[in-house]
Amino acid sequence: MEDEPIFELPPPPEPEQPAQQERLVACPKCAALIDITGCNPLDEVICGGCRKAFPLLCQFGDYHIERRLGAGGTSVLYLAHNKNLRENLALKVLSADEMQRNPDSAKTFLHEFEMTQNLRHPNIAQIYGGGELDGFYFMAMELVEGVALADILAHIQGGEGAKSAPADRGSKEQSVPEMICLEIVIQAAVALGVAHENNLVHGDIKPENIMITYKGVVKVLDFGLVQFANAEKLVGEGETYSIAGTPMYIPPERVRGEPEDFRSDLYSLGAALYHLLRGIPPFRAKSVEDLVMMHAQAPMLHFKAVAPWVSDVTCRVVEKSLKKAVVDRYSSHLEFTSDLTLAKNLLMQTMGKEKQDGRKVLQEFIESLGPKKKQPGMWKRASAAASHTFHSVTSAITKRVQKKSV
Repeated sequence: MEDEPIFELPPPPEPEQPAQQERLVACPKCAALIDITGCNPLDEVICGGCRKAFPLLCQFGDYHIERRLGAGGTSVLYLAHNKNLRENLALKVLSADEMQRNPDSAKTFLHEFEMTQNLRHPNIAQIYGGGELDGFYFMAMELVEGVALADILAHIQGGEGAKSAPADRGSKEQSVPEMICLEIVIQAAVALGVAHENNLVHGDIKPENIMITYKGVVKVLDFGLVQFANAEKLVGEGETYSIAGTPMYIPPERVRGEPEDFRSDLYSLGAALYHLLRGIPPFRAKSVEDLVMMHAQAPMLHFKAVAPWVSDVTCRVVEKSLKKAVVDRYSSHLEFTSDLTLAKNLLMQTMGKEKQDGRKVLQEFIESLGPKKKQPGMWKRASAAASHTFHSVTSAITKRVQKKSV
């Protein structure tokens, strides 16, 4: 009989958290050493000797920090400037709280940087540099100005038409227009293709991690769960391993503890496409354990039956990308994007429209949502997306999975 994964809640945290290595900085006035353990850049520090107050670490190596943009589960995001770059950038810094809470956080943070620093594509948020400086771990990244897909969904579902729609079944009023969905997913799939060509699996594709810039360019963010494709998860008898990810979009093979490849990311992207098109995610449950098990075992209803307003070709794309067995999904990015492009072209014919520039379509859509948000508000979700999923309050899970022999 095959082993079945059994889910257990993680043990309660120890009463005493591991201590962070002490960090000291000299007061700019009296040169007295000040303990800044537990502080983040731009935090105000007061010298115990001369009582001078000053902001901590405004100059971060070659980067000048201008202001804080937001904070996520494990990191703080800053607006910064580098004299060698013409444009401003985003500086993602591992938070002091996370370093105190999780002794492995620095290793995980540097892992993301090392595995993704050489990815170069217009649809991937570029990383300019990173590492460790004065006890802080950081990544200098492209400043993406735009709107996350999660915010677009929230905006649409907060509208007048959506309020009268059945929230438990999804509706056309709750969903993102099909043409917009196809444009977004095509660009996102191209970005993932670049990562997969480098033998990398993103590991956490979801609406929060996909943004559309005000120029209509889709950007894939947060490779915090990145791994090599087909990496084996070796679990000995009596040992446990953790499932990390977002339960609404988690691929079945991760729940089963199997190796992942590009088709795992395509499953998550397909689940996000499902959510955008129908207005609700593929599965919903009362507990995280039930939800992830539904991705692994629950049958998927025919998408056309639950979203009759979506075209037939797009429905088939959603269904194929969400197959439980990896071998039943798309065998290549080319096949996946070809079907998406076919769906888009057929939809344009149905609508009586000629071929349009995808970026222009997305740009006009973003403009139709209303005036641009101010940066701090815009980056609240973006900064959360730029942090690792392990400690996200609303969207992350870390469950113990134990192999049990029957």
